[in-house]
Amino acid sequence: MKTTLLSISTVLFIVGCSTNPNSMRSNSPDVVHSSVKTPKEIALCVADKWENFGVVNQREVSGGLSLTASLSGNLHYLADIKTNGKATVTKAYKFMSMTVGADPYFKAVSDCQI
Repeated sequence: MKTTLLSISTVLFIVGCSTNPNSMRSNSPDVVHSSVKTPKEIALCVADKWENFGVVNQREVSGGLSLTASLSGNLHYLADIKTNGKATVTKAYKFMSMTVGADPYFKAVSDCQI
């Protein structure tokens, strides 16, 4: 009985602590930046910096690129980088990650806009 309850609790915990990019996009972004750089320039810069902390994936989306960063196999960060007229807009999202001080993922997004 104890083993069954522990197994059920573990599964519920894991399911409750996972997300996907579309779920993250359904909430407001944690940070938004605008830049004159191209989406590709920003994405390459952010990916290089994020790789110091976790596994990064990139894919093309309509109007730009999307980056995700996973920690211990779980998605925690998302950046959508799209052209909006003459500027590039970067929207970054975070899922259940705790940081002390400045968040290094968001700092990387900010630093790559210049």
